[in-house]
Amino acid sequence: RQFGVPVVGGHLHPDTPYSVIDVAILGIAPLENVIYSNTACTGDAVLIAIDLNGRVHPSCILNWDSATLRTADEVRGQIAVMQEIGSKKLVTAGKDISNPGIIGTLGMLLEVSGKGADIDLAAIPHPDLSAHSITFDHWLKMYPGMGFILTARHEHINAIRHLFRDQGMTVQAIGTVNDTGKLRIFYHDSSALVFDFSINGGVMHLGAYPQ
Repeated sequence: RQFGVPVVGGHLHPDTPYSVIDVAILGIAPLENVIYSNTACTGDAVLIAIDLNGRVHPSCILNWDSATLRTADEVRGQIAVMQEIGSKKLVTAGKDISNPGIIGTLGMLLEVSGKGADIDLAAIPHPDLSAHSITFDHWLKMYPGMGFILTARHEHINAIRHLFRDQGMTVQAIGTVNDTGKLRIFYHDSSALVFDFSINGGVMHLGAYPQ
């Protein structure tokens, strides 16, 4: 009832000793409006869109719960933004932030796109961390109730930001897609290599998917 659909969620678990799909979803969408995760382009801005108005869910310290604190109309309005930016071709690729957190989800997108990226951790938006008794490291690992990783041409950033802002969500450019095949993070004067997709196989071990 909250999301307006009969089934929500579903993904593979590549690291289990057996084959499993939690939930499979079948639906119909105009192909020209679908946002794929394997179509990021070199030079794109990496954007994060997230609802910062929430709480640490009492059942799981790595879940940032905003969806249950919103009305059904508000939640559906946030989802509808993705439909609108898809129909307007405002993004080149996108993926909802899931269990791997912000950086892991971006890694999944880059892996299947055959790309890399440099990310500025200091640019990642966050709620008042002290008010929720969490650290910035903790925040980066969290699974938000409503959050997306997007790649887009720079001239579309403002339009994307306005659409999400009207629905109570924050959008911030946090880095740039490149063709290195490596995901590197920067924080002030420090940097670290998170994934080299040519060596460790990435997050899902799928490799680049043909565009």
